[in-house]
Amino acid sequence: MNLAEGDFAVLGFLLFKPMTGYELKAMMDLTLGHFNRASYGGIYPSLKKLAGGGYVSMSQSVSGGKIRKTYKPLPAGKRVFQAWLKAEAEILRGPGPLLTRVFFLGLGGRGNAKAFSGGVRRAARERAEWLKRTKAAVSGKADVYQESTCQFGIDYYEFLQKWFERWEKGL
Repeated sequence: MNLAEGDFAVLGFLLFKPMTGYELKAMMDLTLGHFNRASYGGIYPSLKKLAGGGYVSMSQSVSGGKIRKTYKPLPAGKRVFQAWLKAEAEILRGPGPLLTRVFFLGLGGRGNAKAFSGGVRRAARERAEWLKRTKAAVSGKADVYQESTCQFGIDYYEFLQKWFERWEKGL
């Protein structure tokens, strides 16, 4: 079975603790949201795929009159996740959608390019500030690997601000 990056993210969160799809979405938004968007339309098919592949199990309970499906990893899920962690990382995808827009900005005129650049810089500044607050709030509660992804996000958004500022000056 071919697992995608999103499948591994779901599996990784389940290795922390068993969760429902709703809990997964909340946790993913809080921790990975600055670089990996989660949606129910991605999470639930991933859970179904992982369960079908024998990587996770699902148990049902009733809470408040609603059926609650909780997923937990199986030994095969732990093994495939460990193998994924050891595999070579794909680094070329990076900021593809953003650079694709930059590539075509010449078709929209200089004013559009400057407006786009200003919007990116503003969004990057807001995101970096949010991550700094998040990092301060979880300091001591997260491990060095989790804190490192937060710092990477801060560094990345600060880089974007500086790069687009230099780029806009050259227009």
